[in-house]
Amino acid sequence: MQIMDRAVYKLEIRNRLRLTQKLVGEIVRLMESDYGWDTIHKKTGLAIVQLESVIKLLARYHLEICILKKHKEARLPSNHEDIEEIVKTYMYIN
Repeated sequence: MQIMDRAVYKLEIRNRLRLTQKLVGEIVRLMESDYGWDTIHKKTGLAIVQLESVIKLLARYHLEICILKKHKEARLPSNHEDIEEIVKTYMYIN
């Protein structure tokens, strides 16, 4: 897993959310135009894939930027709560 910096994460998350927003807008237009279920289903699946990728990126951001950098900068030892937070967040990545 390659560690990205804060700006790269935010840019990637924002781009994926904008793509998702565009896909949802297309889905709404398709619904209003009475397109078939299969077309709407495919577009909805694409939107879901984008949202899942955003969740993974947000989890990685939280692990790499928020948790790990905090400990490196403060030079704090990890405690039980930190380990639980890391494990809980890591589950979103897989």
